[in-house]
Amino acid sequence: MSLLQNWPEIVGVSMASWCQPEEIRFPRQTGSGGRRDGKLVLRVSSGRALEIQHQTPLIIAKVNQLFGYQAITGIAIRQGVLPPPPSPRRKFIPPSSAATKDAEKSLPDISDTRLRQALAGLGAAITTNTPAPKKSR
Repeated sequence: MSLLQNWPEIVGVSMASWCQPEEIRFPRQTGSGGRRDGKLVLRVSSGRALEIQHQTPLIIAKVNQLFGYQAITGIAIRQGVLPPPPSPRRKFIPPSSAATKDAEKSLPDISDTRLRQALAGLGAAITTNTPAPKKSR
């Protein structure tokens, strides 16, 4: 599970708009210990560092809940300009059976039935999940 991809869900959309995780630094481990007791480095918009300091226990608890163990125990704050947030993933829309049948009609030369059905399903999924081109003005 990606910390950066899930950041708005972890800390809330409002806070995620002015702070983002950069990295997690883990101490050098001796023995067979896992990746524990790390320090989360956050890039924070100028003027919001004090607010992050007050929210530190809550952020640590939420991040550790995501990982399922005590992955981080501290937060380091770096003030500066935030990089643009990652673009949200589009939800997959399963193609309708009509779209699959239409796609299968364009594949009459393929004699292997399973291959033809698989290619028709792929073609229908691509056309169903491809956004329509934007109209130019």
